[in-house]
Amino acid sequence: MLAGHDELIRASLIMSIANFNLLPNSKTYGQLAWPFITPYAIYVLVSSIPPSIVELWLQQTLKFIFVFLVLFIFRKNYRFGKLELKDIGVSVLVAPVLLCIWIYPAQLWFMILPDNNPVLGVGKIQHGVEYSIFRFLNSVFLVAIFEELFCRVYLMEFFYQTAKSESTSSLVDKVFSTIDERPKPLDELPLIKFSILGAALIFTVGHDFSLVASAFLYFLSTTLLYRLTKSFWVCILTHTFTNFGVFILATFYGMGYLWG
Repeated sequence: MLAGHDELIRASLIMSIANFNLLPNSKTYGQLAWPFITPYAIYVLVSSIPPSIVELWLQQTLKFIFVFLVLFIFRKNYRFGKLELKDIGVSVLVAPVLLCIWIYPAQLWFMILPDNNPVLGVGKIQHGVEYSIFRFLNSVFLVAIFEELFCRVYLMEFFYQTAKSESTSSLVDKVFSTIDERPKPLDELPLIKFSILGAALIFTVGHDFSLVASAFLYFLSTTLLYRLTKSFWVCILTHTFTNFGVFILATFYGMGYLWG
């Protein structure tokens, strides 16, 4: 009976460690930059094409096709840990709170600067059905995946390993040195002040200026959730459900400024 109990504890420990180590250690951080940064870069690049050159519905379609292909090509580099039923339940319960954390700082911004307050088009799909379909697929699914992979997995582990370096050189030298290193085995989540703030800042600058506070608070909140649940899937699912709420508000209630 005790032997079986010990095996159960050992299996649970192994699974927990697997949930902490979400980067393959067969490649350096420099080599891993391609699979983790490329989807993000392509999404931003296609988004920067002016509507006068590529119509908005086509832009959304191209983003979906290219980002999906890149994620598929690099799929062997991604690890997500074990998905459990409780992860879905937690995500569903927490998502409305995170949606409020996203909405209210943005609304406060427009209260402070009323001249920039957007005009709301309640109940209208402003850019056509094709646009809405691919915007839904991109924002609710693809963005939730590649942003979490890049910021929550790659950047956090990179900054964590940089901070934990025993080198006495400067921070800049440590950063460049870590690029040539392989991810080291983790027995805990890579959550220290340096890794959290570093990843949070990069996540934040990827959004419109009016959403800076929303993005920063959102990332810190989901990082706390990550610490409590020790599940990367919870981060992805809450991101998905929160973006779904944003999709509803932007598409049917004219709150498109929440997309940024």
